[in-house]
Amino acid sequence: MKNKWQPIDTAPRDSEIILGYLSQATPDKEMSKYVIIRWVSEQYSHGWYTTKGAYRVYPTYWRRLPKPPKEKRRLDHFAKREIEPPS
Repeated sequence: MKNKWQPIDTAPRDSEIILGYLSQATPDKEMSKYVIIRWVSEQYSHGWYTTKGAYRVYPTYWRRLPKPPKEKRRLDHFAKREIEPPS
């Protein structure tokens, strides 16, 4: 299945970190309409919150974050050289 934008009602509510789209004004004018969010469900508070800054937000769409790129292990050419102690 391709990673397409879906209505927020279909988003996982298990603390998975996802990408949310905000069609309304954001609490912080510097915040993008695209935010990294997760569902928080606690005794007195539940809803969508940003992972940085802990703002409560009201996204209308969501999608999963892409997998991080695979890092190729690169040998550092300096690691193989013997370093002489200072005299």
